[in-house]
Amino acid sequence: MVEPSEMTVQTKTEFSGQKENPSELIEKTSLANRQGPSIIVTQPSYLDNLTSPLDILVYFKAGQSGAPPDMSTLRLKRESWIDVDLTKRIEKFKKDLTLDIKGAQLPEGNHHLELRISDKAGNFSKRNIYVVIDGDM
Repeated sequence: MVEPSEMTVQTKTEFSGQKENPSELIEKTSLANRQGPSIIVTQPSYLDNLTSPLDILVYFKAGQSGAPPDMSTLRLKRESWIDVDLTKRIEKFKKDLTLDIKGAQLPEGNHHLELRISDKAGNFSKRNIYVVIDGDM
């Protein structure tokens, strides 16, 4: 039997690899702690052809616990064979319960970004965002 802490919900949009739709965006949300804040990624959207620079827009709201998100706990890292903590770089893009990054520079290729945040009661949530940047656009 799968424990709730091991469950994930995965949505995936794959493009056929045709020249007009070369990029893909995959989001994977952990259900390990359903009490934590909701993480709502509105940009980039699933159907965007992704090129750099790109905009990233994320909203945070209270989860099932009802406790408000604690923006001071927001963490962003780029996962790869050497993880890169991007938390300090995003400080200036936080406003109220929003992360609004304009013109993020990402090189061509596959990127795995992890957002993690806690609420005022200490419950956490994380969201993994997988993006493919096409340099031939």
